[in-house]
Amino acid sequence: IQLTISCLYIFNLRETIFNCCQHIKHNFCIQIYSLKEYETVTDLGYTNIMLSIYQMSWEEKKDPKIILEFLETHSLTAVTFPYEILEYIPNYLDILSQGSTPVYLHTINDREVLNDLILAGASGVCTDNALVLGLI
Repeated sequence: IQLTISCLYIFNLRETIFNCCQHIKHNFCIQIYSLKEYETVTDLGYTNIMLSIYQMSWEEKKDPKIILEFLETHSLTAVTFPYEILEYIPNYLDILSQGSTPVYLHTINDREVLNDLILAGASGVCTDNALVLGLI
């Protein structure tokens, strides 16, 4: 598998960025942790938004079809979820990959797992060590 590295600056400090960096806010990807936060960041004018579901309650994230429906009706740059969810809901990646929003898993530090996830439909991964994965 041939991989490429791409990067957007991902931030949680959306109000700070909004107040000081209006002219470059399109360079930032704002990370949200619930479906309810989407409207807040779009009201601030952000268009690069990543939904990270790891902080959502189990009730909020247990049904990937609900997440997929949200992704298909809202403009998001990406969605990410922890690899461990696949232990409890093996088809989670399969369902989210049916949509047009890129799907990333975290935190992956094993090259074989990375390869398997890409083959299974993941757009990419978040890692603590790109060197171990052979990405740099």
